[in-house]
Amino acid sequence: MEIELKLTIAASEIRKLSRSGLLRAARRSPPVTRRLYSVYYDTAERTLARAGMALRLRKAGRRWIQTFKCGGGVGTGLHQREEYEAPTPAQLLNLAALSGTPAARLFSDPGLRERISPVFVTDFRRTTSLMEIHPGEIAELAIDTGTISARGVTEPIREIELELKDGTPVHLFGFARKLLDEVDLRLENASKAERGYALLAGLKPAPIRAVSPPLEPATGSTGALREIAGACLAQLMGNERGVLGSDDPEYVHQSRVGIRRLRSAFNLFRPLVPRALVDETLGRFRTLALRLGAARDWDVFVAETLPPIREAFPGETALARLAEAADASQQLARKQAREALAARDHTRLLLDFALLLHEAPWQSGAGATPSASISESAPALLRRQWKRMRRAGATADRNDAESLHALRIEIKKMRYALEFFEALLPARGVRTLLQGSAELQDILGRLNDEAITGRLLATLDTGNPELSFAAGLVRGWTHARATAALDRFETAWRRLSRLKPCW
Repeated sequence: MEIELKLTIAASEIRKLSRSGLLRAARRSPPVTRRLYSVYYDTAERTLARAGMALRLRKAGRRWIQTFKCGGGVGTGLHQREEYEAPTPAQLLNLAALSGTPAARLFSDPGLRERISPVFVTDFRRTTSLMEIHPGEIAELAIDTGTISARGVTEPIREIELELKDGTPVHLFGFARKLLDEVDLRLENASKAERGYALLAGLKPAPIRAVSPPLEPATGSTGALREIAGACLAQLMGNERGVLGSDDPEYVHQSRVGIRRLRSAFNLFRPLVPRALVDETLGRFRTLALRLGAARDWDVFVAETLPPIREAFPGETALARLAEAADASQQLARKQAREALAARDHTRLLLDFALLLHEAPWQSGAGATPSASISESAPALLRRQWKRMRRAGATADRNDAESLHALRIEIKKMRYALEFFEALLPARGVRTLLQGSAELQDILGRLNDEAITGRLLATLDTGNPELSFAAGLVRGWTHARATAALDRFETAWRRLSRLKPCW
């Protein structure tokens, strides 16, 4: 099992890396530089990629090595995959060497053997040396600079890989955290193979939506929390490239969802995890969520709220002026969201949180709780959130936006909890509860949109008569929608709150 931490580095930072005092002090072997030329193979239908596999031939010096990778996963830049290597006499696939791998059954099909061919190439220089990342623990540091090429299109490679040779992932993260103090780095979840396939398809990475891990019933409760939190972070990190390089608002939305799910996970596990151990780090995620939330609010206002109003009042110049002002605010909010994700402090936050997850200080020492299996703990955690949601619904003031927003948050936490534990629960019961919560979220979301729209309009309505008139039209429109939604609330709430829990 290969365990490595992958980071990217800007071209302007590579010289700074060569002067790193940390690397000089930790180096335990002289640097060796080689050119690595790799050819990746698959069928035209991307059979291997769809199976989560990668097959390559790599030339290092005069030697060719075949490498097959599969399984494992990635989170916060930590890549864990099964890796099988076999020598080849030239650039010729050694398919017989795959007989003892998870690909054996796949390659038993003669048709597949005939259809497999080169799909993309990587060509880079790699400088490696061994580092003592902690007393007695060793990792190989590799600095890769070069290109990925597919379909005549090329992308640069500027990566740092820290592959664990002897030690624990905790100290791999800790070493990267120290290196970040000297050099500006970013965590990278995409492998060279994944980048190559994206380049081959000519597609930008699609927005990454939430995926909950398939928890095993016997998994320890805090281990389950680590898996859930890792999936949330993978969603956040998987959308970073899109936020930084695209105007598609879905990347911002899904990044924000990843943070909300992460914070909800720790709130759900509150009885098992003393909050004092995580509050500071979660608070930093909340700050990031606020920056992304501001961008999301303007995206919704510009792309969803204003268009139907402008259609209802065609030719209304006041609405056109309001849209122009809103566009400017949207661009500013998006710029600030990008700055937050591009900052070195963001990488520092991810590394700090990865350290927290792997150290799991709540599993030992003062205040530690017995590590029951998640199948034993989940029902109690779900019951607790169900009671919180029903209490919020029973006491919510139907005429108070803040009170209804608090209920919306509790319903959302309930939905996330059901999704986290979906693999442990009856499918029909989960589906029914998710449908009920989704209906209420839609209703309460319209009420929340009215409140957010009012707040945004207050920043645009600066006394200009034309803008004030347009703001009045928008306020009236959103209030009418919110009132219609509120008429459906009581029925939807009774339907959800009276459902029988499935745990």
